[in-house]
Amino acid sequence: AASALGRKPQPLLAMSITGTVEFMNPPAEALFGWTQEEVLGRNIKMLMGEPFASRHDSFLQKYQDRCLEAERAQGDHVPASNIVGSGRDVVAKHKSGSSLRIFLMVARMDRASGRAADCLFLGHIVPLRNPTEQEKALAQEAAQHREARQQRRRARLA
Repeated sequence: AASALGRKPQPLLAMSITGTVEFMNPPAEALFGWTQEEVLGRNIKMLMGEPFASRHDSFLQKYQDRCLEAERAQGDHVPASNIVGSGRDVVAKHKSGSSLRIFLMVARMDRASGRAADCLFLGHIVPLRNPTEQEKALAQEAAQHREARQQRRRARLA
């Protein structure tokens, strides 16, 4: 799977539920200015601008706590997240320290264990070079993803 993701033309990153970067493809290296060797095994917040970088660990800890509670209570329930399954315009950080405006879409991927508290998060990144055109297209795509996610939830509840 990692080799297939490595060939994707868009920047991709994968991190553990604790924020450790586990995958970075060549387009992400080019965007952020870091090599895989410099990033893998480190906390993803090194690539984030504020205010997200300083709060990210606490967001992840809260999500992990909710996953563990859900596993104890219901077995296979996955708690909701504000970013998973949607996208947002955020400020990232280049190796040089300069800010990068990106649109980040996050997907949750289960590992072989199937445990929600042991998942990976895959970040699909779109650099925003021409915000007005790209924001419209990405906002429409994000809305379509939200609608599809809501339809799946409704179908599960029916």
